[in-house]
Formats: sequence, C-alpha cells, structure tokens
Amino acid sequence: MILIKKTAAKTITSIVKTITSIVEAVTIIVNTITSIVKTITIIVEAVRIIVEAIRIIVEAVTSIVNTITSIVKAVTIIVKAIRIIVETGRIIVETGRIIVETGRTNVETGKSAVDTMHRKVSPAVRF
Repeated sequence: MILIKKTAAKTITSIVKTITSIVEAVTIIVNTITSIVKTITIIVEAVRIIVEAIRIIVEAVTSIVNTITSIVKAVTIIVKAIRIIVETGRIIVETGRIIVETGRTNVETGKSAVDTMHRKVSPAVRF
C-alpha cells in the first residue's frame, strides 16, 4: 500500500509538474504572441508615419513647383513689360526725330518766308 501511495504521489507530482510546464509554455506562447502583436503595431505606426512624411514631401514639392511656376510667370510678365518700354522708347525717339525734322522744315519755311519778305520790302526799309 505504501508503494501505491508513493507511486500515486509521484504520479500526482509528475502531473502537477507537467501542468506547470504546460502553463509556462502557454505563458511563453502568449508572451510571444503579445510581442508579435506589439511589433506589428509598431510597424503599422512606422508605415503610417512614413506615408505621412511622403505626403508632406509631395506637398512641399508641389509648393516649390508652384512657386517656380509663379516666378517664371512673373519674369515673363516683366520681360514683356521691358519689351513694351523699349518699344515705347523707340517710338518716342522716332517721334522726336519727326519733331526735329518738322522743326527743320519749319525753320526752312521761316527762312524762305523771311527771304520772300525781304525781296518784297523796298531796299530803303531794309536794315
């Protein structure tokens, strides 16, 4: 009977140790699964941050491109304005030439008128 009690005690001890080992194994498995879930959560968050960073970079590049486009448009307008100013200057110079030529013609006409007047006026009246 003592042998049966010893065997039963050893069997119970062995069963308790087995159950303890199973519990420890399950605990390790649960901890491993928890670690995997945490790792996946961290990876998902990292991917979300990377996507957000890419979105911000795309917005920044778009803004830079829009700024460059605006600068090009502004420079184009400035170049057109300078061309108009240069052309206006040319027109003013040409108008000045015409005015000078008209003045010369008027001077010549005035000289002719004076000569004509001198011929018509008697020599005694001339100075």
